[in-house]
Amino acid sequence: MTFKDINLKFAIISCLNEKELYIDEAEQIKMKAYYKRSFQQLDYDDIVPEVYNYYKEVIVDDSELKLIFEFNPSASNTCYNLLVKEWSGEDDIFDMTSLDGIESLENMSVFNPLGLMDNEINITALTKCKKLSVVHSEFLPRTGHVEEILSALKANGVRVIE
Repeated sequence: MTFKDINLKFAIISCLNEKELYIDEAEQIKMKAYYKRSFQQLDYDDIVPEVYNYYKEVIVDDSELKLIFEFNPSASNTCYNLLVKEWSGEDDIFDMTSLDGIESLENMSVFNPLGLMDNEINITALTKCKKLSVVHSEFLPRTGHVEEILSALKANGVRVIE
């Protein structure tokens, strides 16, 4: 599956890390990079290019996407700690700017982005998620568009938790 926003793909990989997927390879890549001079020159919050390229090129197949029941990427998840030399989670480099393609998580019933959302994100794609039953809205931007989509989701029986 191809995603419009690379940060959505990273968030999905982050959720798959909880299923022990895409960890070992990325850890090996980061360890190999660790001994290179280029790695030592990275600032603590710089992306490790080798890991970034690995995750960017990874093809997440439909059978893996079906494993995600709860979409809850967190800055503390393995994916992000491998992507960055020493990430604090305090900046917005991994904030999702688009949810286009999230409907490919056909078993997702809970959407809880835990702060990895751009302030201008369009959440319309959530209306395409057939099994969605709970949306945590704490970290969603409070724009008219978001409120409108949350109201539509509520009208379709989705529980919105503030």
